[in-house]
Amino acid sequence: MPPQLRQTRVRQGIRALALGWVLLWTPLAPGTGKAPVLPDRFNATFDVEVLGQTVGQTVWTLEPQPGTGYRLEALTRAKGPFGALLPGERRERSLWDYDGQGRPRPLHYLFERTGSKPRTSRLDFDWGRGIATSVYRDRTRTLGIAPGTLDPLTYVLALMQDLTSGRADLAFTFAERGKVKTYHLTREGTETVETGEGPLRTERLVRTDEEGRRTTLWCAPSRGYLPARIEHEEPGSPTLVLRLVASKGLDPRP
Repeated sequence: MPPQLRQTRVRQGIRALALGWVLLWTPLAPGTGKAPVLPDRFNATFDVEVLGQTVGQTVWTLEPQPGTGYRLEALTRAKGPFGALLPGERRERSLWDYDGQGRPRPLHYLFERTGSKPRTSRLDFDWGRGIATSVYRDRTRTLGIAPGTLDPLTYVLALMQDLTSGRADLAFTFAERGKVKTYHLTREGTETVETGEGPLRTERLVRTDEEGRRTTLWCAPSRGYLPARIEHEEPGSPTLVLRLVASKGLDPRP
């Protein structure tokens, strides 16, 4: 493939990153009964790849937050010769605690992007009133939320819990960019995938929508069902891939 065409295709994949990120990472709805116990802290690093080229790296960090509960943070930075095409540094942060079922309950969520096209958005959850306040593109909206509604980060914790418990119906609800959305995941069996930590046995999950977008997640029991690989496809853009490079603090699941 000619270099100019390759760069154009990579740019298309990067432009899909802003929309695809939420589609790649989507929170799950609450289950019944007490949820499986989550680790107090973990760290996971993913390479971001487009057309076989590494363009960035994402680091997920979970740790206790004194006086609040927990903090889950995702930091994405450019990496490799094509990293210059990644539009700025991306940082997401969620402060959360547990609800009465032992599920993650978001309190505050913040998204920040630096670079030539900076952007900030935030969510503040008021569970006593059953609302979330969304600030996106300088527009403030008040959203009605039901118990179990998550933000664009705490989804991964609910996903890990639901797969650990063997829940059959993987429906999920989250607040994001002034809206409350619901999606579904379909199980497609097991598969071994290559990662920076070697081959891992995974459960494959797929989500598609009416616009032809498709997201596939490979979640590894040996890493507490953290996704070990994620692929996002949409018409007219190259596939966006997140591949696990290294992790720490995740207990194996049967």
